[in-house]
Amino acid sequence: QLRIYRSDKIVGKPVIGYVNHFPVFYFPFITVPIKRGRYPGFLIPSPDYNNIDGISIRDIAYYYPYKDYADFTLGFDLMEKTGWKAKFDSEYIKRYAFKGNLNASFQHGIGSTGVNNDWAVQGRHHQDLPERASLDANLNFISNKRIWQSSGDLDQSLAQRLSSSLSYSKPLGSSYFSAGSSFTQDLVNDTASLSLPSASFSLSSRPVSELFGLSSDSWLSNLNYRYSTSLEHTGLIKEKKYSLGDLIWNNSYDPADTTGTTFINEHHLGMRHNFGLGLNYKLMGWLNLSHGLEASEVWM
Repeated sequence: QLRIYRSDKIVGKPVIGYVNHFPVFYFPFITVPIKRGRYPGFLIPSPDYNNIDGISIRDIAYYYPYKDYADFTLGFDLMEKTGWKAKFDSEYIKRYAFKGNLNASFQHGIGSTGVNNDWAVQGRHHQDLPERASLDANLNFISNKRIWQSSGDLDQSLAQRLSSSLSYSKPLGSSYFSAGSSFTQDLVNDTASLSLPSASFSLSSRPVSELFGLSSDSWLSNLNYRYSTSLEHTGLIKEKKYSLGDLIWNNSYDPADTTGTTFINEHHLGMRHNFGLGLNYKLMGWLNLSHGLEASEVWM
């Protein structure tokens, strides 16, 4: 028996599934939505099989749309040989404001080495800020590559490094300021490298007369200045279980090296300044003369 509720759903009862005329499952009734647009509800799971997980049922999930801005999906995978996995996926966008996505998963895995609890977080975010500034974030973290062992995504299966970054940029008049940080996991050697923070500022060539409020007829209008600076802090982390202090600044020597010259965690900080002056003028109406002075300083 079948009943159709227009623009809503189809309800059928009883429902029997056959394979080659052999009944394999039975439902007293089943409901199939036929609504248009986005609306909350359970998704249809997908049966699967591979040599690692065995028989599995993937994407036992609930979908929830939030207004016109975002979609949320909470789901589970059940695997015969390797346990279960919980997943959360979201995409969001608001025009002229922000956009991005977030994917998180937790896996309770059963393997030859025992029970393992692994997690992964991936996401991207872009936000437009006032005065033409912008903020961008890229998240890519996993606790162990075991969580991607049976992934059908080739990039995940072959991944050797994962990079995360955060950056901020803002125009300042005719100049530009940018700052950011990055973190890279080496999944092969089990090490990490980071840049925290990394910042730069540049001021293009401007007439010195602007600094003193002088007219363009002043001889100082032919004298130009420019300035740029950059700052960077880098770290290489070889500690297997590192703390927040190891990421920010702590240097640690290798206890196996009696000479005390090998680092497990190593950090470096540097800052560079560049300053320039230039004078351009015309002599006797036909001879162009140019003089320049450059200064550079580095702190390490």
